[in-house]
Amino acid sequence: MKFGLLLLFAVLSIDVAIAQPKTGKLIIHHPQFPPFIYLNGRSEQVSGILPELFEPFFRQQKITSRYVFNNPLRAEQALYQGDIDAMFVNPAWLSQPDALIFSEAVLSYDDYLFSLNPEDAVMDLTTARQLRICTREHYIYPELEPYFSQQGFIRVDASSQEAQLKMLLNERCDLAYMNDIIARWLMQQQSQQATLYPLEQAVAKASISLCLHPKWRALLPALNQFILQQQQSGAVQQAVLRHLN
Repeated sequence: MKFGLLLLFAVLSIDVAIAQPKTGKLIIHHPQFPPFIYLNGRSEQVSGILPELFEPFFRQQKITSRYVFNNPLRAEQALYQGDIDAMFVNPAWLSQPDALIFSEAVLSYDDYLFSLNPEDAVMDLTTARQLRICTREHYIYPELEPYFSQQGFIRVDASSQEAQLKMLLNERCDLAYMNDIIARWLMQQQSQQATLYPLEQAVAKASISLCLHPKWRALLPALNQFILQQQQSGAVQQAVLRHLN
């Protein structure tokens, strides 16, 4: 009996050891997704709304965070395998969201098709054909899929949101699809005089959460409580405004 209890205790101990991260180091994937998270070329530091918001939480939890860059597809696979610990993402963007755990949504935004022509704001997309749409490579766009598959819209992929805007300004596409926060930030960085006009159709609401490898499950209650506090205090909105003003 004693041997059986000792064996059971050993098995449970191994399970606990596997379930918990071995160190207080959290490796987070960072895409180039300004102003949410991006590499600041001047300082070579990761900047943005999300790192700024979560720095106090990591400090409070005595967690050392390290940001690493990869393309979204490779980063997703690395997260499944436990090679990295976290990424800021929407569950709908992933192929196996059930294999991971997610915080509450940190912030929400709206995705739009943007045009440089004010008259396009009321365009009827149901009658349009073969429009060139600037999109981000590796990204999934459920809201646009019917237009690509049924109306001959042409997807023109770009490596970044900055590249999307440049392609739109250079008339390499007719419309660009991005969220309203990124669009405002990008226009503030532009020296070229232009205005982006959002179309009334094909609008999609989205949000970003902190996605974690399951070994960090024990962190989730404190993480969600921190996010709620940041939202209720107005800290999330203040962080967004700091990067847009």
